[in-house]
Amino acid sequence: MNKKSNAALLIFLCVLIIGCAGAPEPAPEPPPRQESVQTPQPAPVTPSPEPAVVTPPPEPAPAAVTPPPEPQRVATAAPPPEPATVVVTPAKEELILQGASRHNIIWRDSLSQIAAREYGEENMYYFPLIRLANANVVSDPDRIMPNVVLVIPDLQANLDDPGARALLKAEMLSMSVHYQRRNMPRAAAEIRNLADKL
Repeated sequence: MNKKSNAALLIFLCVLIIGCAGAPEPAPEPPPRQESVQTPQPAPVTPSPEPAVVTPPPEPAPAAVTPPPEPQRVATAAPPPEPATVVVTPAKEELILQGASRHNIIWRDSLSQIAAREYGEENMYYFPLIRLANANVVSDPDRIMPNVVLVIPDLQANLDDPGARALLKAEMLSMSVHYQRRNMPRAAAEIRNLADKL
């Protein structure tokens, strides 16, 4: 064979190998029906000289892709904690509940009305003391519910105790702001005046 025919054969084989490599295998044909017809014997095949098989060079393996190195993490110090707010308070800031009475709220009661009945008309604006003693059931001094039993602390005992007086003053200042925001300047001023005297 000459060089041209070898090259053509090599190209043909490469195309055949590449073409067959990815093609799916055909489905097997169903076996033929057996008939009583005689089939002729195939003629003997004389072997022809086998052409030289040239294998194509192996494809280069894909280059290994390495992920980029992870950035080095630099440990940073946590920011220093904010300094704690220190509130200086008297040694004992508790309400005096000894000698306290009880009051069952009825329809249309208000804390100032209860304070006027319990402490006297001139002390009706000390109602923040009642709210403070009942903070677990009275969150808004203007909205109290009937059939709730309130603790009514002794006013004079709480005014005489420095810790209780400090708590009462803070509560009264808070109530003053509350009534100022609700556009009730008279109540806000009365409560503020009493708080300033404590």
